[in-house]
Amino acid sequence: FEFYRMLKKKVVELYNDGCRTMKDVPESTKLNDKQAIQKRLCFDGGVHINEQGVDNFLRNLQYPISYLDFETINPILPKFNGMKAYQRIPFQFSLHIQEEKGGELKHISFLTDGTSDPRPKFMQALKDNLGDKGSILVYNQGFEKGVMNECATAFPEFREWYDENILPRIKDLWDVFRNFDYYDSRQKGSCSIKYVLPVMSDLSYKDLEHVKKGDEASYQWERVTFNEVPEEEKQKIRDALEKYCCLDTLAEVKILDKLYEVVKD
Repeated sequence: FEFYRMLKKKVVELYNDGCRTMKDVPESTKLNDKQAIQKRLCFDGGVHINEQGVDNFLRNLQYPISYLDFETINPILPKFNGMKAYQRIPFQFSLHIQEEKGGELKHISFLTDGTSDPRPKFMQALKDNLGDKGSILVYNQGFEKGVMNECATAFPEFREWYDENILPRIKDLWDVFRNFDYYDSRQKGSCSIKYVLPVMSDLSYKDLEHVKKGDEASYQWERVTFNEVPEEEKQKIRDALEKYCCLDTLAEVKILDKLYEVVKD
């Protein structure tokens, strides 16, 4: 059941045929390239590395690097004029900026407060801090691109800035793991940053309190923002939100550091 994107029907067939682990899967079973890597590693563990693929990704980055991550809600009932059901509302971002390889990190945290539409302040804060050069590194670019594009559509004053300055600079760290240029058997078939981070660093989301996942961040922010809660509890949750989002971008930093080590070695 940990085979990467194997059809559920095929997984069930293998299970019903008596396969309980990847080791039990017959040699005659057709696997794609990624699944074949998983089966090879299942015997002895370890890591698969395509150094050329990792190197190509790293060479395509330009400093300063802006490590970026968002948090959003997507309520069924639109909260603001002009919105649709389930449309994403960004309320938070974390940004680590590194001027040179191995250089010091500058951290910028944005977490909106109040019940007004957070999108204009969110986009302005990004515009104020992303500069006009260097790569913008994210994990799963479809999400960040989609959110910013929706915001630029809702607030056209940001459209030219997004299209011409931001969009061409975005690089997706997820590509390295989705392509299996780097795959550790401990990822258990997942390319999620929650699984990648612990195998590439000593950081872990398990050490966080109150907010450890994106859906928890969405729920908690909406709860303390649009409901009456004691100020002490509200501040506790807001602190937890900032720690969680900060870890997302710090995770990108640590993973990239590890990839540089892989190519160097």
